[in-house]
Amino acid sequence: MFLGESIESIHGISRRGLKLKWRLQDLAANLHITPALVPNSQADIDHLHSFRVLAHSEVQAYLEDVTEQILTVTEDRAVYSGMLTHAGHHLLVSSSLTPLASKGQAVNARFPLYDARLACAAVAADSAQLVAAIKRHRKNIKDNGGVKAGNVRMLLHPLGYRESFFAIGLLDLLDDFGRERGNVAHGAGAAVVNIPTGSTELSRITKIIPGLIRIDQYVPRLLMPAS
Repeated sequence: MFLGESIESIHGISRRGLKLKWRLQDLAANLHITPALVPNSQADIDHLHSFRVLAHSEVQAYLEDVTEQILTVTEDRAVYSGMLTHAGHHLLVSSSLTPLASKGQAVNARFPLYDARLACAAVAADSAQLVAAIKRHRKNIKDNGGVKAGNVRMLLHPLGYRESFFAIGLLDLLDDFGRERGNVAHGAGAAVVNIPTGSTELSRITKIIPGLIRIDQYVPRLLMPAS
């Protein structure tokens, strides 16, 4: 796989994705959320809003866990084996491009190691640059505050995920999910126009899960040697 290569097909079981699906199913069951639920009391509305907020937290944790796994394995393989993963190569290039956006920083910026063979040789000789890039990207995980498209791009783009990879409509669904969660968290969710139903809440999650599983299924390819 080369830098920026499009993804034709993804195979393999996503245990993390299945675990997320089961956790969301358990969450719905514990809060008595069913497709037939139409709220007729404030308690029903509170349960639906709780499901939305907690499901959002589960999805956010899932995305951050995917990111952290890629960073951890990439760091371990570089430090202990001198091996550069595809994700590590992408991260090296991404971190080298960032200073070029600033005129002040660009003067002392390193030229990105686009050539995978040169990048692998550099990491085998000294993994410090990659380790520093991983440390900076971990700060993105710590600072992450949601699941909207911008959050997903911040976490995954530098590791090799491309727009063409994400399931069609996934980022729009996550944008909507983030806004709806914000409506509840910031006190707007109780408005009449935003009254939820079991059908709408569960349907949103059902549409999102396959795209999230696809994200996890790509992890093994990003953890393969860059050359």
